[in-house]
Amino acid sequence: MEGAESVAPGQQGARVAPGPARLRRVVLAALAVFVFACAVYLPSMRNAFVWDDHALVENPDVRTLNWVNIQRMFTTNYWEVTDVTGGMYRPLTMLSLYTDYQLYGPEPAGFHLTNTLFNAAVCTLVFAVLLALFGSLTTALMTALFFAAFPMHVENVAWVWGRTDLIATMFMLLSLWCYALWRSRGTTIALAGVIVLFAAALLSKETAVVLPAVVLVLELISHDRARGRSERRNGIVLTVLMFVMALLYLALRKHILGVAVVYFAPFTHGV
Repeated sequence: MEGAESVAPGQQGARVAPGPARLRRVVLAALAVFVFACAVYLPSMRNAFVWDDHALVENPDVRTLNWVNIQRMFTTNYWEVTDVTGGMYRPLTMLSLYTDYQLYGPEPAGFHLTNTLFNAAVCTLVFAVLLALFGSLTTALMTALFFAAFPMHVENVAWVWGRTDLIATMFMLLSLWCYALWRSRGTTIALAGVIVLFAAALLSKETAVVLPAVVLVLELISHDRARGRSERRNGIVLTVLMFVMALLYLALRKHILGVAVVYFAPFTHGV
């Protein structure tokens, strides 16, 4: 059965392009995951801002639309202009809050809607990445639906501040999806996507630094005998490039924040 087809990582190159019927099923399955994920968290739009949310939304960099403030987001601590200090460098997360404020003003419903959409995108990407790596439509769909309903994600979706994990995960999964495309098709665009999207994940949250290790594991467990020596060498080069990118990111943090790793001072906003 087509839906039960399974392909180990690294074997994609031997697969033929999907026909129209399978492509239609893939699109419908992805849409089902997206809609289901949205439905699970739409009630969160009734939530107000809580605790950390106030400190972020009250940040003048978020409220004012100008190039100077955008530059500050990329050159300062995540909690700049609040009463919190910490070694957090997350400019893309701040940029998303900035965009939300321009769209919705201080109304929390719009911010929660954005979180819901980010989460739906993440769940859909879980489906896409699993399908690209292993080839089983049924397994990818069931896993993505379980992931969408998993209660541990409530904090990241229903709490505006939690979107930093959503955005970082979204870019990490996009990078992995490009990695799977690169492994199966060997295109330069896919290779560039791996690196660029990994950089975007790093600029969203520090935990994205683990992605090179994930790619390394995928390379090590690959047992596709059809892969030539040059393909394996290219995989090693890509992994090294990602580790170099992670080191460059730590150097950037050191330059901007004065520290390469995270520290967090006691939070006092609203207390």
